[in-house]
Amino acid sequence: MRYELVWYTHEGVRKGVIQAFTSLEYVKTQNAIGSLIINLPRNLMQYDQFSVGDIFEVWREKNGTLELQNETAYFLQNWEFWTDSAGAEYIRLTAFDANWLLDTAIVIHKSTSAQADKTAIPDDMLKAIVREQLGSLADADRQKLLVAPDLSAGGASIAKAFAYRSVLTTLQEICEVAREKNNVWLGFDVVRTAPGTFEFRTYTGQRGQDHGRASGDPRLVGKQYGNLSEATFGTYHADERNFVVVGGQGEDLDRQLVYRWNYNRWHASKWNRREYFKDSRDDDTTAALEADGDAALDEFRPRQVLTGTLHDTPGMQYGIHYWFGDVLSVEAFGYHVDCHVGSVRVRVDQDGGEQLDIRLRGEL
Repeated sequence: MRYELVWYTHEGVRKGVIQAFTSLEYVKTQNAIGSLIINLPRNLMQYDQFSVGDIFEVWREKNGTLELQNETAYFLQNWEFWTDSAGAEYIRLTAFDANWLLDTAIVIHKSTSAQADKTAIPDDMLKAIVREQLGSLADADRQKLLVAPDLSAGGASIAKAFAYRSVLTTLQEICEVAREKNNVWLGFDVVRTAPGTFEFRTYTGQRGQDHGRASGDPRLVGKQYGNLSEATFGTYHADERNFVVVGGQGEDLDRQLVYRWNYNRWHASKWNRREYFKDSRDDDTTAALEADGDAALDEFRPRQVLTGTLHDTPGMQYGIHYWFGDVLSVEAFGYHVDCHVGSVRVRVDQDGGEQLDIRLRGEL
């Protein structure tokens, strides 16, 4: 497989194309930060050619045409010399994908402000936060991202407060609340739209295409199809919490407390009340404290989960029949579960040989 690494300055000015790498590895994960590691012969590049924030795009050939991988680019953070066991010298570059930008900002607003205390439809709330902290409504020196139009998706309105928290962490928590309260899978991604230009987008149901069991176009995965290994299916209660005490503002006897619980989980057995304290001292409304409690209930819910590793076959190939973020129909141990292609790790050697590590995950 032919690859090209297109290299830009932090401003999006093209610096060149790298093809003579000794290896590269790129990772994309839903609602999280992906990574890129490039190993180059030391004599190919000068150490001082690299600068923090240099941008790399990974292009992969498909049917004779180069395609940008995963709609993203990677921001250089670390570079170093290293030697292998034979004494050969290399330069290693480490970069993070565009979701990393969400982790470079916090919500710089007081807990009583409209920017840090919201009640809104989940999709619209995600975009409002990014628009205000990293987009067109942020201070000029904080503006890094375009933001796609609101979709008013993700179910009923939720309330949440998040003063001085990481933007990335806040977005992840809102997606958890949407799942707990509205039973909706909600995702986000920062997408490269042009060299040096990035847009924040959201997704409901799945990041890519729906090829689940009831989709009308299912893509089948299972041991019997020769494309599934390392499968597990289980029910997991060990980390469960089902009675949450949320502490708001105030101290000791004056502290505001809100209680959130899941009755059915609590009463699954006589022993099953499992308590948890959530410190939300930055929240100043009951609705926001309740939302934090609901998020904790979701984070520590018991789970029935199917996971596995997906392998390419002639009729089921990555980049042709499925892609990162798609939902596929998976059968294992007698259970049928629609699973997300939630993590893709691709290792490429200097001859273009690929090793794919594609992880599936779905919950009943």
